[in-house]
Amino acid sequence: MDDLAVAATLMLGGLMLLSGLAKLQRGNFVTDLANYRLLPRTWVAPLAAVIPKVEMATGLCLLLGIAPKVALTISVFLLVAFSTGVAINLLRGRNIACGCRGSQTTISWRLVCTNIALIMAAFGSIAVNPDRSSIGTERMIAVTLCTVLCVIVLRLSAAVYNLHSSLRTVEKTTA
Repeated sequence: MDDLAVAATLMLGGLMLLSGLAKLQRGNFVTDLANYRLLPRTWVAPLAAVIPKVEMATGLCLLLGIAPKVALTISVFLLVAFSTGVAINLLRGRNIACGCRGSQTTISWRLVCTNIALIMAAFGSIAVNPDRSSIGTERMIAVTLCTVLCVIVLRLSAAVYNLHSSLRTVEKTTA
């Protein structure tokens, strides 16, 4: 069980780190956050500056094993906040960019379900409270490599999905 909790913690850490980096690199998270129309205008820019940094710091803490329960709790808070914002806008009938992972992907119930799965993984990791030192170096390396592989597969599958969606859009517009 410890291996699974460590893998979930590392995967969540990698996703949080990459998501924060992507938001900063893309550079228009302020617009994405404002498009949700959930916050007072004066809060949007400061939160858009802070959220990616909190995601990156949380991701690093999870990856390095620094205060994992605190980092997992922050991850849950962020994921619940993001999922709530997405769900509210879906219920409003809006079709906006999610702003997650710096992509132009639009909000969807699939995104909410993915976040719920991540929240459940985080809660499971908090409950198990894995001690990485009890796993052993070889198993820790194996778990880390498997986790990195899972994150790469997730990123590639998202890229393929986005490419497929783009191709379908092009086909519809040329038909």
